Amino acid sequence: HSKCRFLSRECVDNSHECIYKIAGFCSEIFSRSIAHIHKKPEPEKNISRLMPHLQKWDIIIQKSPGRLTDKFIPGHFGHAAIYRGDSIFIEGIQKGVIASNPMHFAEGGSFLIIRLKNISEEKEKRIRQLLTGQIGKKYDFNFNVGSPDRLVCTELIYLVFEDFDWQTKKQAGVFTLSPDGIIRTAIASEQFYFPLYFNEKQLIENPDPEFLKSLLLIK
Repeated sequence: HSKCRFLSRECVDNSHECIYKIAGFCSEIFSRSIAHIHKKPEPEKNISRLMPHLQKWDIIIQKSPGRLTDKFIPGHFGHAAIYRGDSIFIEGIQKGVIASNPMHFAEGGSFLIIRLKNISEEKEKRIRQLLTGQIGKKYDFNFNVGSPDRLVCTELIYLVFEDFDWQTKKQAGVFTLSPDGIIRTAIASEQFYFPLYFNEKQLIENPDPEFLKSLLLIK
């Protein structure tokens, strides 16, 4: 009986792992096939509006309506990154976790800055250590926050800002974190605030959480 139960569990585990790998492979093929379908980006118009408001360790949430990939991400926003300072953004894209310059990063149509209040020297050291440790990791086409060896953009936030109970959601058997989930967590926490939101038509400093809820369709 013991041997049968062991073999049964091993078969189930192997089948789950096989399904997980197949799902990741299919997701990768699909994502890569549509990644280059987008309108010509115009980052120049965003850089002058975004950069003066940024501080080191800011979380930047982005929506890129001109990219087809953005339409397959659940929620309003589609991407997240961390500002390391010195005009360097750390983001998880299909190439992996990389350091990007403003011309590469600021291709979206809407941007929201999320800032952690009162970062101590000890906390800043920890953030820097965790962020540096993620650079170079491969992209996670399973979108699984429980797989720290591979990262999607939001997993970067999940791992670097480790003290928060980020609002994850179980989908296809794994826990994922959407850009909207990051915003929801920040709205619910007294440790974050929002210095700036802007899109093509408006720029709002210190946007009210109720306004952000309206973007996310939170009642």
